[in-house]
Amino acid sequence: MTTFDDFKADLALFDDWEDRYRALIDLGRTLEPLPEAARNEANKVRGCSSQVWLTAEPAAGGALHLRGDSDAHIVRGLVALLFLLYQDRTPGEIRGIDARARLAELGLAGHLADAHERTVFHGGAHPRHGSGGNGMTLYLAIDGTRRSGEGRCTHTVINPATGAAIGDLPLAERQDLDDALAASARGFARWRRTDPLERAAVLKRAAQLMRERIEAIAAATTREEGKPLAEARAEITYAANLLEFFGEEARRITGKVLARPYGRQSLVLKEPIGPVAAFAPWNFPVSTPVRKLGAAIAAGCSCILKPPLEAPASALAVLEALWDAGTPGDVAQVVFGVPAEVSEHLLGSPVIRKMSFTGSTAVGKHLMRLAADSMIRTTMELGGHAPVLVFADADIEAALDALAPAKARNAGQVCTSPTRFYVEAPVYERFATGLSARLAALRVGDGMEAGTQMGPLANPGGSTQCRT
Repeated sequence: MTTFDDFKADLALFDDWEDRYRALIDLGRTLEPLPEAARNEANKVRGCSSQVWLTAEPAAGGALHLRGDSDAHIVRGLVALLFLLYQDRTPGEIRGIDARARLAELGLAGHLADAHERTVFHGGAHPRHGSGGNGMTLYLAIDGTRRSGEGRCTHTVINPATGAAIGDLPLAERQDLDDALAASARGFARWRRTDPLERAAVLKRAAQLMRERIEAIAAATTREEGKPLAEARAEITYAANLLEFFGEEARRITGKVLARPYGRQSLVLKEPIGPVAAFAPWNFPVSTPVRKLGAAIAAGCSCILKPPLEAPASALAVLEALWDAGTPGDVAQVVFGVPAEVSEHLLGSPVIRKMSFTGSTAVGKHLMRLAADSMIRTTMELGGHAPVLVFADADIEAALDALAPAKARNAGQVCTSPTRFYVEAPVYERFATGLSARLAALRVGDGMEAGTQMGPLANPGGSTQCRT
């Protein structure tokens, strides 16, 4: 795999790199006819970052396949390839090259318009061959690489609406976690010195990519977590806005000057704390990973995220957007595994200096004990219980209109979802009747189906918890 960042870094070694860059882009457009919108995007490619995959197939006559998530990304990959071919030429010489003839001489396909492929991401995971479009290939994202099964234990991801298996998720081994830790330490050493404006730009580009990919990500989220497509789209929109918020906050990391006795002053500076281990739950599989990764990246930290086993593709979609936007692969990483094993290994490492967790109070206590051994700073959002008080002088219809959807949102799997209602006696019957009627009218079903207002619980154990 050749990344756009790799090629751009090499290109910067030349004094005339900007002119050389433009010459290569011009050459790339002569090889690959593109729609007007993609040509315009190619003109703005400088300063952007994306990932493409270059695959040569000698058995197919040396055909070269370019894979990317848009035509513009394919152009960027082609530019990277051309740079590798013409790095010994001046910009003037590059503009005079017969690119098709040169590629033919090298045994690569000259008819790239016919040979290239476009891979559409499904929630950050590539479609599995032979899956009919519903399966997804899942992976560990470590140090900029994607690690699949390869003998690792796997977890089968289930569509809660149908019970069908939709993907096999590889579980990290000790070596995978050690590799992620080493990469995170290396990434932090570099990323902490990155200009805040650059970090902000990366996060804003990632937000835009998530908006562009909203349908594919929403479909993946609904299939693995169960919420209706409308709710999934709303979560992705919220997550994209949150990335932009973190991008703006990166520009506002300020310190203080404190007045001290005898004319002295104390200067307080805020610095990136270090590599972060973050743990995210399944109920908001897009927005919670964004909270973890986005905040760390904005602050200048590297982050290893462990998302839930139930909804991995959503988190991978967030990671793909960040990688494609220019976040280095050793700064943002995603691992999956047996929760206790992953948390103990990460929090037992001297590399990790901050832990962020969203989940149950019981697990939070356990993680805090692990973090205490290394004095790791922690940020936690634990549990949630939301009683509702309804008084007789309330606007009952307005209360019902607000509370019924709140109860049904994400099938009640929200920390702020109403858990019980305390209703003053004079309005009890009216409230109970109205709430029952509104909930009974909801259309419950597969979140992928049009008109569904409430999907299934994300896992079978949820029904037992509801009854108790």
